[in-house]
Order: sequence, then C-alpha cells, then structure tokens
Amino acid sequence: LGTDMRPGKGVDLVCEASVLPHVVGSNEYDVVISTEALEHMEDWQGCIHAMWNCLKVGGLLLITTRSVGFPWHEYPDDFWRFSMADMQRIFATQQITCVAEDYEQPGVGVIVRKTAEPFVIPDIPLHRMHRPS
Repeated sequence: LGTDMRPGKGVDLVCEASVLPHVVGSNEYDVVISTEALEHMEDWQGCIHAMWNCLKVGGLLLITTRSVGFPWHEYPDDFWRFSMADMQRIFATQQITCVAEDYEQPGVGVIVRKTAEPFVIPDIPLHRMHRPS
C-alpha cells in the first residue's frame, strides 16, 4: 500500500502521515517503509509514532532520510536533518537491526523491529533547516 500527501505514481492512498493508523489500521502491518520523507515532516515525532502504530509487534520499520550536509530541498518544505546517533536515540527502547549512513549523499537509514516495550521518543536536539535566502 503506497501512501503520500499527493497523488502520484505508486500512490494508492493520499493522506497525511499523522493519520495513517486511523486510515489503514493499528497493529496491522509486518513492514512499514518511509524513504526520504521524514525530513519534510515538521512534526517528525508524530510521523514516526503514526508509522509505529501501524506495525504489529515484531514488525519492521525502515526509514531513510537526509543528514547534515544535504542541501535544502522542498516537498513542500524541508525541516530536519538526522544522524545515525539521532536514530539510535530515537529507537533506543526498541530492537535496532541496522543503522547506517548513505554512502553516496549525506543521509541515514535505520531498520527497527517493534517490541512489546513502550515506545517513547526522547527529546533530542535535531539540526533544523532554514529556508535559503
């Protein structure tokens, strides 16, 4: 099931990430994949929680996103940059299977298995992007 905020190729459902569990169901999916989207979510914590809530216990969440050094790119905006350390802190209470840097451009990827442990995102300082002048 492909979701996005706009219609397009491979998009089966147009909706905001924050409402995913309400639209597609909670604890329904074995795998949730988010590629190159998290940096565009002003409420990145809400987005992660929504994807997390769609997963069954034992399911996998795969996220790729941009890191410091990647240029500004709107779709429709560009808010954040994440590091490997950020991903390790965000998912510290869960089973991180893999966290790695993008070897071609500044970015990071993480694969996390959902456990029965409570998932709480700690307050971490991220690199905030600002619109170029």
